Amino acid sequence: MPSIAIFTPTRSSIILLSRVYRELIESTDISILHYDVVEEHGWFEKGLQYISLEYDKPRRVIRYRDTEALINEVREVVERDEPDLAVLAGYSPATKTILDTLSSLDVRTIHLESGLRTYIESEEEYLRQYIDWHSTVNLTPGRQYYENLVREGFPREQLYNVGSPIVDAVLTNISRAERLSSILDEIGLERRRYILAYTGSRDPSRFLEAVGEASLKWDIDVVIPLAKWQKKRLIDMGLYYESMTKYLVIPIEIQDYLDHLSLINNSRHVVTDSPELALESSVLRRGVTLITGSPDLYNLVDRGVATTASIDELSSIPVERLGRRRGLDVSKVFGGGESHLRIVDAVKGFVDARLTKPIWRGPRYSHGSGEGVELGV
Repeated sequence: MPSIAIFTPTRSSIILLSRVYRELIESTDISILHYDVVEEHGWFEKGLQYISLEYDKPRRVIRYRDTEALINEVREVVERDEPDLAVLAGYSPATKTILDTLSSLDVRTIHLESGLRTYIESEEEYLRQYIDWHSTVNLTPGRQYYENLVREGFPREQLYNVGSPIVDAVLTNISRAERLSSILDEIGLERRRYILAYTGSRDPSRFLEAVGEASLKWDIDVVIPLAKWQKKRLIDMGLYYESMTKYLVIPIEIQDYLDHLSLINNSRHVVTDSPELALESSVLRRGVTLITGSPDLYNLVDRGVATTASIDELSSIPVERLGRRRGLDVSKVFGGGESHLRIVDAVKGFVDARLTKPIWRGPRYSHGSGEGVELGV
């Protein structure tokens, strides 16, 4: 029986792989090896996510302090368990390290949510292109992202357009979130009487102050979920507790996935620099404002379901102008909630395929002309 390794080093990978995991774990013709990858000094408490997304106990928890330790841990479990194929999702430094280690051991890999591009030179864009091109097979969330990889020269026979598992996770769990989450009662919020604001920035101080100023102009509470390290940074800067008295903001620690969905679904509007949160919000038909400069990886502004604003102009936008531009059902654009079925078909179809990853000739960036230009690594 072939064995499939699944690695979940980040919160986003847990969400992206949740439906795929459940579908694979119930299959009788393959064996699933799930490895939870935890950075020891990282901020994210992953246990709650696994419970709310109905994961079983992982085969092993891989704990690491640095890149070398992660390489050694992954190498150890792979040499011991000998998986036939590995499945990864999302873009992160840990995902890149796991991918490189698997490649060095000749383990073929399938990557989910591939082909997302800005073609603007940055560390994040480099990571997206590197991870896609160092995977054996890429599964894309939409035709546009499939075509990105084709134009870059990735072999069509190693591509499969499946839709976005983010959409699957939202549609599968929203009814459970509304039934089981008590986050609104815990914070003392009323439905549609608050704005949800989220930043993934390493320095959330500017975002907090800008959203805080906007909250006074809008005269509405603004809920700001924070990672533990973001909260600590704000406390060290003297801004965390001050913000609660100076502005109409409610900073909270990032919640489990059901609470996360409930906060989105019951908000009046969402302000964020996260493309993933913007997509989740659009699927739930919430109006979204993407902060200018953050990547619109899912082209939500062009699709007419999101707007953009610079961080400095938020407070100048009347609250009544914060809204959804079009009634487009975004979920249908990204697979309609059935991508996990296509992903499982792809995984089973590729498990015995003798494929190798193509040669990567370096990242491609656009320099204003709209044409991708090859640059050296």
